[in-house]
Amino acid sequence: MCICINCRYVKKCSIYKLIEQQHSIVAHNKDCEFIPTQAIITINILSKNAYRDWDVVECLSFIEEPGKWLNSY
Repeated sequence: MCICINCRYVKKCSIYKLIEQQHSIVAHNKDCEFIPTQAIITINILSKNAYRDWDVVECLSFIEEPGKWLNSY
């Protein structure tokens, strides 16, 4: 699971925009002014059709704010 959804910076993070693009989600982050420090992304390949699940699993800029993504957009 991507930790970004509970991060204070989810609305303006350039890495989260990348994750949304990889999931073929219309990017909600229009103004990606925040560049996080040392984000670690895992890519899990699921099933034979090569579906890829992208998740940020660690980030030095992460500041926990549970449910931030719910009221972000």
